[in-house]
Amino acid sequence: MLSREDRRPVIRTASLDTVSMLMLPLRLFLIKLVMDQIQRWNLPTSTHETLLFACTGLAALMTAAAFIGSSSLLMHTRIFEIGTLLKERIIVDTTARLPLRALESPTVQDARRRALLYAPDAVCLEGLSFLIQSVQAILLIGIICLLGCWPLAVGLLLLGCGQSWLYAAIGSRLERSQTKQAASLRLADHLHRLLIAKSSAQEIRVFSLHTLLQQRWLTYNQDASRQNERAIARSERQKLLPELSFSLISGVAILIIMLAGSSASSSAGDYVVLFQCVTLLAGAIPGAVKQIGSLSQMAVHFNNNNAYLQLAEDSATHPHNGTVTNSVEPIGLRVEQVSFRYDHADDRPAAIDSVSFEVEPGTKIAIVGDNGSGKSTLVKLLLGLYRPDEGVIQWETSQGTCQAGDPAYRTAAVFQDFNRFQLRLRDNVAIGDVTKVNDDDAIHAALAKAGVSRPHTPLNDMIGTAFGRFDLSGGQWQKIAASRAFISKNSFLVFDEPTSALDPQAEREAFANFLQAAEGQTAVLVTHRLGAAKLADTILVLKDGRLIEQGTHAQLIEAQGEYERLYRLQAAWYA
Repeated sequence: MLSREDRRPVIRTASLDTVSMLMLPLRLFLIKLVMDQIQRWNLPTSTHETLLFACTGLAALMTAAAFIGSSSLLMHTRIFEIGTLLKERIIVDTTARLPLRALESPTVQDARRRALLYAPDAVCLEGLSFLIQSVQAILLIGIICLLGCWPLAVGLLLLGCGQSWLYAAIGSRLERSQTKQAASLRLADHLHRLLIAKSSAQEIRVFSLHTLLQQRWLTYNQDASRQNERAIARSERQKLLPELSFSLISGVAILIIMLAGSSASSSAGDYVVLFQCVTLLAGAIPGAVKQIGSLSQMAVHFNNNNAYLQLAEDSATHPHNGTVTNSVEPIGLRVEQVSFRYDHADDRPAAIDSVSFEVEPGTKIAIVGDNGSGKSTLVKLLLGLYRPDEGVIQWETSQGTCQAGDPAYRTAAVFQDFNRFQLRLRDNVAIGDVTKVNDDDAIHAALAKAGVSRPHTPLNDMIGTAFGRFDLSGGQWQKIAASRAFISKNSFLVFDEPTSALDPQAEREAFANFLQAAEGQTAVLVTHRLGAAKLADTILVLKDGRLIEQGTHAQLIEAQGEYERLYRLQAAWYA
């Protein structure tokens, strides 16, 4: 996976580690040569040139090892950077393909948190290290066998294989235990964000919530730490006996070699090389075994990451109409027996229940009703942000019918909970049409339609206190959000109660601007203010998720139903 991003650091790291591994037999040979020459120092056959050559070779190998170590460290840093960026990009891309409904699911959020634990860079580096350690152990076993101590080498190898199986099982179990804490740790993260975020600071200070939230945050973290500590302690207890056994056997092997050294007929160089090989093998096998445990933990992370990626693969995508690209042709709406609920396991009534209606292209629709009646949910269904559990929602076009949300048609929406992007003023407006980010005339025109005829802030200034010098008022932010819908013509335009922070005069102007900007387009206005709703061609009245009335303002007033009741209640406030 990393090699597809940038294979050079991976290849260089593997090459450096391979060279370092292949230097081991040469180093052992030079050590044997040095010891043999020292043993023959006073003999007539001794040659000082050989000793000088061996010492020079060892010095060169030490220098090369130092260079390889520093170069490998640089490559490791680069691999870490590539892996971190790759992981985050994959998560971002996957999240972008998930349906909005899935993003709101706690199960999916927990799956994303578990997926973030996967680290491609760590898998790459641990895998390379394990491969090098394994080959080095094989080389050491081969040298020990050549020196006549093959039973010792085979015994250490078999013991290491048994440890590997145990460590793999322990590593997988430990990681599964830790990933079960995703929900509680996500809640701890949420509390931490509340404690440091500007958006929550006012209420936390007014209601003196800091101590309470901080205590809960600490409690969740401490509970997770205790569970991790218990799981790790259990794992370490299970590892203790095998590790002690391996250390004891390795120590006995080294002792046997030392005792046999005085009576051995082999040279001093053979004795030292054998001693070093056994010592290195006693360290290489546990190192490889621990890496197997780490890789088994990473395998759990890898599976969690794949499970999150599969969520996006299993999600339905919008069919793309190849004959139309970014069309601004007005669309009609056909809604047949649509039902939707947020949680199928919940026994509460559906958010939208058996709703049906049709509107012609270019129609202005107002959706009204009490809080919780399903207005915003219906709008998101019409935009294709949600898929209905039952029924059909289709866009009617001159090219035929298509599924709601088809990307071939331009849409724009201003929601009540719009985003306050901490970007330049021009960026905030051009979100409605990013191709016009440098078109000052189009940006100023969109701001004027939203009621900002002369912005005090230059277009290139950052707005919001995160990166800019000042923040905007709620009403100013809402006007900028509204301007996003006015910067281009669209097939479908939605205003979902975006005027709550505006005074009555500014709100009236906003509705008038919306209707003017939507001239010739299909548009939906969601509002509590029935004075604005009566300007629409068709009014849909929702109650408890059901469509109970529809018609013009005059027709609904004459019917003396829910709409007439709401209209009369609002009018009483201004009497």
